[in-house]
Amino acid sequence: RAHPDTVVDIEVLNCIFADDRNAQQMLLKKFTSQADDIAAQFETAFTQHDMEQIRFHAHKLKSSARTVGANLLADLCFALETAARNEKWEEINILAGDLKPAVDRVRDFIKRL
Repeated sequence: RAHPDTVVDIEVLNCIFADDRNAQQMLLKKFTSQADDIAAQFETAFTQHDMEQIRFHAHKLKSSARTVGANLLADLCFALETAARNEKWEEINILAGDLKPAVDRVRDFIKRL
């Protein structure tokens, strides 16, 4: 079992794709592209103080991250989504700065696979 602090839990992908490395790589490539787009949309929503869009983009990225085993990123997105749902701007303000670096860590990890 992967260490809980692992950037991407490869076992999640192995459960979905068994030994199909090509399918894993395709999913990861698609994820990184989507994650960059969602993070950019999140940043726009954050700049505009748009709670509903912050919640929406955090939820969307959380689901995608969980699918590929990027659990730390998914947990961060869950915290952002919850803070937005509860309209806790101070919390969002603290967490939002961690989103891009978290996406970057996942992308860098995936590149090294």
